[in-house]
This record gives sequence, structure tokens and C-alpha cells, in this order.
Amino acid sequence: MAQQPTYILAPNFHFKPGTGPIALGNIISHPLQPHRALTTVDAATLDKVYPRVETFTEYERSITRGDHRGVSISVWAEFLQTVSGKVSGGYGSDVQSNYTMDSLETIYFVVDPPIEEIQARLKVPRVQAVTKVNRIPGFRAPVYMVTGLMIAKGFSIAMENNKRRNGEIEISGNAPSPVGQVGAGTNLAKSASTEEADKWRAGEDIVFAYQLLKIEVKGWKGERVEYDELRHKAAYLSNDDEEETDEEEDDVEEGT
Repeated sequence: MAQQPTYILAPNFHFKPGTGPIALGNIISHPLQPHRALTTVDAATLDKVYPRVETFTEYERSITRGDHRGVSISVWAEFLQTVSGKVSGGYGSDVQSNYTMDSLETIYFVVDPPIEEIQARLKVPRVQAVTKVNRIPGFRAPVYMVTGLMIAKGFSIAMENNKRRNGEIEISGNAPSPVGQVGAGTNLAKSASTEEADKWRAGEDIVFAYQLLKIEVKGWKGERVEYDELRHKAAYLSNDDEEETDEEEDDVEEGT
């Protein structure tokens, strides 16, 4: 059975659990900006009103992620009837990230929060300012609630980024001369590449990834609320070719 990953990597690995800006129950406006909360929940309310929080721990976890992208361009041109030219080039990048941790602790709500609590949170002015911003009448922008966190202990990261660019110009054909047509040709090629590497170990626990509940207000008067687990293309260990996702693709940069 195929996995359906729902956890998104944190935008950088400097956010601490407990005292940092990413926490269970937070409501945010953008799925890739979990550190910018519109509204939060205090510990007493979280314990009294929200679902039970479950914990699952994995030990000696190691993860490798790779991203390979490339573009090739080729243009042909013909001029003076006898001479043709070709301009070609390409660029690409290879990014590999290796994460290791002594343990990875996942904390999450065992069920969705009560609908009454979600509706109450939607009435907060900062949240309404987001949901009501839409150019199409009757449609409202969604918001997202943090419902799960992955907390890494003894976290280390090693990243490598290789960028390459190449280009080639080729001209060939026949040129007139006193003795008839003479073949001629020239070729010019150029390439360049850059390499970057970064490696470090965290001295404290960090938020490694987070899970979201997508909340949408429906109807002309906003009387209906729908919510479901968010499946995003940026999800940790996701397979974009096989999984259906809720969001359009965003440019994501892994923080260090």
C-alpha cells in the first residue's frame, strides 16, 4: 500500500519546539510558512478543548533526499541559403540532503479538533482578514491549522548543491570561392559549474516537520466550514508523480 505523506519539512531547522513559533493548534495563512501564526492556543486551552495528543518515537533515523533538475535548449537557424547555425545550451542542478538524528518524535492530534472550536477560531479578526481576501465573489482563501509536529533530537544535516551551465555555438556550410564552393565550420563550447556544501549538528531539539489541517469557509455568506488533512507537493518523502495533492506547486528551499 502506497504511503500518503502529510508532513512538510520546516522552512529551516532553527525552530525549537515548545518555545518556538511552530506549535500545535496554530492557524497560519500559507502552508509553507508555519512560523507566521495568525492565532495560537495556550497550553490550558490545548489540554482542555483540543483532542488528545499522541506521541510516537523513532530512534537512529537517517534520511536522504535528492533533487535533480535540468534544461536543454537547442536552436537551428539558416541564413544566406548555404550557411546554417546551431546554438545550444543547458543548465541544471543536483541537490542532495542527508539528515541524521538520534531520535525523531512525532506528536499529533489523534482526531480533528471540534467543529465548534474551528468555527470560533475562524472568527478571530486576523483570520477573517485572510479568509475574506479573494477576487472572486463567494470564494474565500483557506487557512491551515498545525495538527502534528516531528521533533528531531541530536539532529545533523549535510547538504551538497551542484549547479552546472553549458553552451555551444556551431556554424557550418559552404562559402563561394574562385574554385567553387568551399566547406567551412566553427564550433565554440563553454561550460561552468559551482559546488556548495554545508554540514552541521544542532545543539538542541528542533522542529523537523509539521502536519496541517486545511480549513475552508464555503458559501456566499460563509456559513459552511470544510476541513481535511492537507497533502502538499512539498510533503516530506512524497512522490509527486503518484500522489494527488491539494496545492499548486510552490518553490521550496530547504533551510539550513
